[in-house]
Amino acid sequence: MRSVELPDTCTSIEKQAFKECTHLRQVDLGKGIKTIGFNAFINNVSLKSITINKGDTLERNAFDKDIQLKRIK
Repeated sequence: MRSVELPDTCTSIEKQAFKECTHLRQVDLGKGIKTIGFNAFINNVSLKSITINKGDTLERNAFDKDIQLKRIK
């Protein structure tokens, strides 16, 4: 899996939901997302870009060890 696009009906990303998805490069969150859980995207070494919504709550270490993450918009 190289990219994920979540629908607007999705309201949260649970803890460790995308843990160690080493090939994931891009994530587009739907407008319904309000919370991104603890370690939700931990250790996604290929993740380069993610689009989040203004006002989203990021729990601790949501993007920990995502060493290539260059853009959050």
